[in-house]
Amino acid sequence: MSSITITPALNHGDYHGGEPYGSPGNCGGHRPPGLDACDIDSHGINNRSGDFAGNGNGPVVIVISMPPELAGGYPGLNGNSPQQGSTFFGVGQGCYLNACAGNLVPPNSEEQFAVKTIEDFLKKYNMGPLSQAQMTEIAEKGTLNGKPLPGTADEQYDVRLAASIYTANDGAVFNKVGSDYPSQASTMSEDEAVGTIEKFQRANDTGNLSFEDMKEMAEKGTLKGERVPAAVQEAAKVYTANGGSLYDKIESANNGKNDNALSAEDARRAREKGLVGMTNGQAVDTIEQFQKLPGVGLISRDEMEEIATKGTLRGAGGVPSDVRVAARVYMADDGALFDSVEAASTGENDGKLGRNDAANARRDGLIDV
Repeated sequence: MSSITITPALNHGDYHGGEPYGSPGNCGGHRPPGLDACDIDSHGINNRSGDFAGNGNGPVVIVISMPPELAGGYPGLNGNSPQQGSTFFGVGQGCYLNACAGNLVPPNSEEQFAVKTIEDFLKKYNMGPLSQAQMTEIAEKGTLNGKPLPGTADEQYDVRLAASIYTANDGAVFNKVGSDYPSQASTMSEDEAVGTIEKFQRANDTGNLSFEDMKEMAEKGTLKGERVPAAVQEAAKVYTANGGSLYDKIESANNGKNDNALSAEDARRAREKGLVGMTNGQAVDTIEQFQKLPGVGLISRDEMEEIATKGTLRGAGGVPSDVRVAARVYMADDGALFDSVEAASTGENDGKLGRNDAANARRDGLIDV
């Protein structure tokens, strides 16, 4: 841990015990107006049981411990290190410490209560920074990303009250306390995100994924504590963006109900219903698996057109709907994808798509993996 030394403009007897609400030493742990300003106890001064910091013996020098990355300046916050990539303005862990040290909020005020309450909330549930839209959602609906706030009813009340203070007066406190953070957004399209998560679920036999699972992947890059590929984390960010709108749309595709259980079949049904499209890579994967079925084998250009337009192969029905969607992708733009993939093995267009053409197309970088 690194540390900084501050001589605060606080009353020498900054009181930490016997608050009307909250435990001793819990800065902001009571609804405003409160008695204490910054939580001296949790930053290096052992001042429990209602003692007075400094006991009135002159100015108090407080050593505030903090993580090294904050001591050096949060990337992009104080100009101490350049922010890489796009950023967004939000409120995250560390904002309370910065607000107190920088005298951004008055002691014993509603603003101080709000900043500390949100800080504790983020730390307790290990959450990333909150955008102003998320803060507004908490204040107005009592939800975060479309889901109920965690914690007891009393905790939820405090967090919602704090968010209301943050967003009042056109977000005056939010704008004063907030900082720049690495963007939570992803440049991955919804179609790519759905395909990436579906492929991950099938390859790793994950079973159904809850919205909480998706948030863990998006925010931490892990699933139940195990690291996931970077592409899966990016896809999870798309799923949880905008209050989890994509998650809600896809996970209800199979049975029409939002049951907080995303299955790989939900993605397939979503494509069948036209809720999302299919990328070239997904189309190639789908047709490749279809070709492995008994009696399929090589598929000619005319047969791929038949699948796309009629949903049959060599006059026989029973072609899965996702295969028909994939065939449409193959035959779009006058069969551009078909021509590209079927020439991958020999370098020549013979009008027949073989079982190995897909693997060779990936090898040559002709399609996304």
